[in-house]
Amino acid sequence: MNYLELLCQNITSNFYTRGSVAYNPKSDSGTNWTEEYNEQNNSKELETIFFQKTEGKKIKSIYTEGFPDGVWNKVDKLDERFYYK
Repeated sequence: MNYLELLCQNITSNFYTRGSVAYNPKSDSGTNWTEEYNEQNNSKELETIFFQKTEGKKIKSIYTEGFPDGVWNKVDKLDERFYYK
């Protein structure tokens, strides 16, 4: 069994506990993460889990593009400096 299969199995069997953080995958800072879902890896069972809005506390993200605040700007500047020459 590969990692993805194990992850899917654990998620669908409720192996992981759920937190109390609010999240809406259809409206995440203006992005609808469900629109560009790769149907090639489609699992209706996972789709129903990942596409659900969760209720809970609304928190302000401390991340930009997956990086802690302040780090993304440095990465972006490095990217512009070296990639776009």
